[in-house]
Amino acid sequence: MGWKRGSVILEARPYAHVICLKFRQERCNFCLVSADNMKKCGSCKKIWYCGVSCQKEDWKIHKVECQIMRRVPDTPTDSLRLYLRLIIRYLAGAANVKHPEDESPCLRTFSELMSHADKIKVDPTRSEQFRTAADFLRAYAHGILRLPSDDVLLDIFGKMVINTFTIADEMLQDVGVAVYTSPSVLDHRCWPNAVATFDGRKVIVRAVDNITGDSLSDVSLELQTCIKYWTSLGVLGI
Repeated sequence: MGWKRGSVILEARPYAHVICLKFRQERCNFCLVSADNMKKCGSCKKIWYCGVSCQKEDWKIHKVECQIMRRVPDTPTDSLRLYLRLIIRYLAGAANVKHPEDESPCLRTFSELMSHADKIKVDPTRSEQFRTAADFLRAYAHGILRLPSDDVLLDIFGKMVINTFTIADEMLQDVGVAVYTSPSVLDHRCWPNAVATFDGRKVIVRAVDNITGDSLSDVSLELQTCIKYWTSLGVLGI
C-alpha cells in the first residue's frame, strides 16, 4: 500500500499553538494569517486577531490566558505562552482526549507524548529553564489557575520541548510554534521521505518519495522541522 510521492500522509490542527512574538501585530493570533485592520484584545491588549471569528475560537484558551497576561508587564516569550496554553488545556481535561476533528488520522492524546522528564532533571540547562518557566507561572497565575504538581509541570514542559513544531509560512518564515499530537509520532532523519508544510496553523505532511511501507513508522521528517526552535529555548526567555 504505502504512499505515492506527493500524496498527503497526515493533516492536523495544533493541540496548542502561539504566534511568534515578532509577528503578533501583523498576523492573527489564531489563524496566523496576515490581515489588514487587525483588532487588539480589548482586555489584555497584547494579542491581535484578524476578525471576530478567530477571536471567538481562540477565546476557549485565551479567556484564562488573558487574565494572566494582564498581570505580566510585557508580552511573554513564545515559549512561555505555549507552556501556559498547554497547562490551560491540561487543566481543562484535554490531555487524555483524542481530537479526531483536528487530526487525520487521529493516533494519540497529548498525555501519550514522550517528555524525557528524567533526562531534564539531570540536565542543568534544561532544569534551569524549567524552574524559570515554573516560577513564571507561580508568580502570575496564582489565584487564576490551580497549578498541578511539580512532576506534572515538568512532564508538560518536557512534552513541549520534545514535540514542538516550528510553523512556517509560504515564504518559509517562522511565524508560530505548536504542539501537534499525532504528527509527533513521526521519526526525524537527515534524509527524510516526507515533508511538513503549513496552511496557516494546520500542518500537512506529504510524501516526497514513494513510500512502500504502510505504517507511519516508515515515514520520516527532516529533523530540523522540530528542533530549530527549541534549540534556541535558552535565549527566548526561559
